[in-house]
Amino acid sequence: MGYVFPGLSILVGIYWAVKAFGYRLWVLNGPGGGLFPLIAGIMAIVFGAVLIIRRYRTREKADFSIKSVLPIAGVIGIIIASYIIGLIPALGVFIILWMVIYEKEKWGKSIAVGVGTALVLWLVFDLWLAVPLPMGVFELL
Repeated sequence: MGYVFPGLSILVGIYWAVKAFGYRLWVLNGPGGGLFPLIAGIMAIVFGAVLIIRRYRTREKADFSIKSVLPIAGVIGIIIASYIIGLIPALGVFIILWMVIYEKEKWGKSIAVGVGTALVLWLVFDLWLAVPLPMGVFELL
């Protein structure tokens, strides 16, 4: 089981690196759309390989805990919720739930941080940078 996540990291890294060549790596005076996915893909491959080699050399047993799956489940939840309620509200809800369930914070503090984060994300990406983000049902408004 200790080789599954590093192996998945390598596979995802290969996918990112290959897909990066579908975009330009460098444009006139700066990086193109493919440079960051290429760098991230190479890093994922290297880190995955280092973890596999380290685990093989030390014969270290990996303890499996349900807590180790929570970040992956959270990302999948954000992706699904972004199609329903939009990306920014999904991130706000994720932060609230993460703080309450995983970090064991109080609801009041969690809601304040989640709403505050969603507000800052909306101000920066929607109003200031005008980045088109998934809006979910709010696109109908």
